[in-house]
Amino acid sequence: MQRLAPYVAGMITDPRQILLRPGGRLPRAEFMVGAVAFVALSYAGIAIMQWLDPATGAGFWFGLFVFVFALPYMLYSVAGQRLHDMGRSVWPLTWLLVLMVIAMFAVA
Repeated sequence: MQRLAPYVAGMITDPRQILLRPGGRLPRAEFMVGAVAFVALSYAGIAIMQWLDPATGAGFWFGLFVFVFALPYMLYSVAGQRLHDMGRSVWPLTWLLVLMVIAMFAVA
């Protein structure tokens, strides 16, 4: 435990900084925390969508917000921070996200 304490003290402990801030650096351990949080939030979103009443349309609007806006932004933030930490640019990821949005509107 003694050897782990200095590393844990240097970790980002605020999940908002990991999931909602696309800039900055993100070491491997925090990236794994963000990836696990992303997967957990995805499963939670699916569970909540199944729980909501489909007759009211609340599940559709909740799913639209979560799976079209919130989760892609969180994925962009986590991946962008990790790319920045590895010395790579986030711009290819940005263009990929823009192309995905354009494709969604073209199909709809």
